[in-house]
Amino acid sequence: MINITRKEAREFILKYQNIYNPRQLKSDDEIINFIQKVGCIQYDPLSKIAKNADLVLQSRCKNYSEKTLYRLLYEKRALLDGWDKNMSIWSVNDWPYFSRKRKAFKSRYKSRVAEFKSVKNEIKKKIEKYGYINSKDVSGNKKVNWSWAPTDIGRASLESMYHCGELVIHHKEGTRKFYGFTKNILPKRIINKQDPNAKIDDYHEWYVKRRIGSIGLLWNRSGDSWLGSKLKKGDRSNAIEKLLKKDEIEHVKIDDIDELCYLAKKDIKILDDTKVYNEASMIAPLDNLIWDRRFISRIFNFDYKWEVYTPVKDRKFGYYVLPVIYQEKFIGRCEPIIDRKNNELILMNWWWEKEIKQNSDMTRALIKCFKDFAKFLNIKKISISGNIKNNEFKWIQNCV
Repeated sequence: MINITRKEAREFILKYQNIYNPRQLKSDDEIINFIQKVGCIQYDPLSKIAKNADLVLQSRCKNYSEKTLYRLLYEKRALLDGWDKNMSIWSVNDWPYFSRKRKAFKSRYKSRVAEFKSVKNEIKKKIEKYGYINSKDVSGNKKVNWSWAPTDIGRASLESMYHCGELVIHHKEGTRKFYGFTKNILPKRIINKQDPNAKIDDYHEWYVKRRIGSIGLLWNRSGDSWLGSKLKKGDRSNAIEKLLKKDEIEHVKIDDIDELCYLAKKDIKILDDTKVYNEASMIAPLDNLIWDRRFISRIFNFDYKWEVYTPVKDRKFGYYVLPVIYQEKFIGRCEPIIDRKNNELILMNWWWEKEIKQNSDMTRALIKCFKDFAKFLNIKKISISGNIKNNEFKWIQNCV
């Protein structure tokens, strides 16, 4: 068992997440390797500032732009849109590992084969002709019951073919998905590879390792970090015990936290890195780092809720608020908005965490952070709203 302080736990997680020394990943291969390491990054179509997946990568990649992710998804085909923790983006190499889920969907939709038959035939013919198809390209306006709400039969048919593995997302225009045949998009070596987890216990162990790797350090408590795995507490516990016996993961005891945590044995060496970085970064609302809000609250003493779906009267902070990290601490949260007409980023609100005091090193780090953020957004001007004390943020004028 490894015994560490909460500060050491914070530093370990941020180093593992490539945030402690942020915006350093430079090449496509480094980005692909990062996503392979964490298993997946969460996709969300909402783009108040930028889409979540792009916000995740801008905090880790040097000179990142949305074109980078598009290229890796739809030109290089190194990454894939798929379900893991909700809608996600993961390595194309993980396709065989999800065959169990595709089989489950095939069984689930078996009773609807006759219902969707004629529409699916139309879809296949149009993809054969054009290479890809969108739900608006499918004729008919019949509504059918679907998992999330009654929807058009064309969309339901496309989604059923997608979940079963017959189709993958060819590309997107904004949030609109265009589907193509898997056999025409993914390499045969990927499609033909057998599920590496022949037994259900192997699959459980793989998923537990995947989720520990999504954050770097994790406990065995229910929470959003386990979403998509569908593993019950007993399944997780059994898998953890087997992984411990195989010497693939290690127990970690953190200060005054009663629950044991776990990390991959291969990542222990990160604890030996004692270098300190005076850097700051803005964190995506659905970043892997904060998937498990309760865990992060205990380790970082930082409580965060994404309030986009919270009624205005019940919001504590704002609609689209981003956490801000300096060194190994969350120092505050900000509410930026974009005025595209004037190509301007407006800092609407800023909330400091308790006991955080600005100093010259922190200010320099924040200037660098905002400069990089403005470059990512292709913004030429940053201003402050009347909600913020200007004397605290005079440095903002140096960010563009």
